[in-house]
Amino acid sequence: MNIIITERKLIKMRRKFKLSLLGMGILCLVSCVATQNKSKEALEFIDPNTYQLYEVAKNASYAYTSKYPVKVGGQAKNEGRLNARRYLNALLGTDGKKVTYKLLKSCCYEKTKNNEGAKKLTFLDKYELEIEGTNRRSIIFISTFEKADMLAPKGFSFRIKKEEE
Repeated sequence: MNIIITERKLIKMRRKFKLSLLGMGILCLVSCVATQNKSKEALEFIDPNTYQLYEVAKNASYAYTSKYPVKVGGQAKNEGRLNARRYLNALLGTDGKKVTYKLLKSCCYEKTKNNEGAKKLTFLDKYELEIEGTNRRSIIFISTFEKADMLAPKGFSFRIKKEEE
């Protein structure tokens, strides 16, 4: 069987193909953006002033150096310090003891990699943490300009939301 396709039909077929590819590309892009937004908004709270954390960092430098700050975000909505408190309120000592904290200073312009891998300058807050009943003090760095998954630093644990009965 010989199929004869005129030049005009061929042009129409190409247009339809290009439009369908464009439509699939837009659909894929919208889907990816929706997924990214969902993961960033998927934060859970123990209460309005405390985030729910789920893991302790494997990287011993996480939070303790300006190169690996805790990225709580919120600066764009003027909630940076609130997000920092929500994070800090979630921390406990490894034995479950309360952690107190104080802001030492805003400091440290630091080149960090954002979630896409690009390097940029960020401004950090430096906090001192103390575990109740001990003389152990730690310094951690928090970025309110960037947002990423938050972990408890090594040497700390975190609060767990109690199931409502």
